[in-house]
Amino acid sequence: MFSTHFVIYISLLLVLLVSLTLNGILFYTAKHYYTRAKLAEVFPTHESYYQQANATLPQKTQKRVVLFGNSRIQDWKKPPQLDGFEFINRGIGGETTAQNQARFLKDVLALQPDVVPRLALIFLATLGHYCPVWAINWFIKKYPGKKT
Repeated sequence: MFSTHFVIYISLLLVLLVSLTLNGILFYTAKHYYTRAKLAEVFPTHESYYQQANATLPQKTQKRVVLFGNSRIQDWKKPPQLDGFEFINRGIGGETTAQNQARFLKDVLALQPDVVPRLALIFLATLGHYCPVWAINWFIKKYPGKKT
């Protein structure tokens, strides 16, 4: 019915198509992981940016206010000096919300703050799928805000 040459050609054509399909799948998978790795290099999380400053903080003797965020916070070079309050600036310019979230536990909660501006709560509430629920619940319980 079919000649031997025809069967060989069809078989080789099928092998070629399967090979091209698998190579395409492997190429796009490798490209996806390579892109993710490069984005991590371009947009690091800065989790250790304030590590030394956090370790050398003096013992807490007054109410601690942690200012946390991106360049709007970082550019505030000299926080106000108010009796009974210690202001700590933990802003990093150019950070995305996801990068802020990645360092929230180390740069805010670990400092045992008494006050954190509401902006941080808005940031946490809008990122419930990135931030652990227990951290949001702890934050809301610890800093309920004023009842109006």
